[in-house]
Amino acid sequence: MFTEVREKRGLAYAVSTSAECYTDTGYLTTFAGIPVGKQEEAIKVILSEYKKIRTSLVAKEELKRAKDLIKGRTVIALKVRTMWRAGMRRKRF
Repeated sequence: MFTEVREKRGLAYAVSTSAECYTDTGYLTTFAGIPVGKQEEAIKVILSEYKKIRTSLVAKEELKRAKDLIKGRTVIALKVRTMWRAGMRRKRF
């Protein structure tokens, strides 16, 4: 989204897309800082990018990067949780 909306077309100062995933559903959100006069074109491009997500396969390299990112974040979250629990045990005794 960033590459298409900001880098290639120069339609926004900032663009950020995020996903919320649940067990059986989820959603995408996109934030864009768009100058006056470019809103309509930017919205068309953003919706076009959403359509690409729905109809196109993700490249293997991009999928691997996404999986690695999820794995890394999970490991860090587990380590933080373990460290926090260890700290709490020390405080009790």
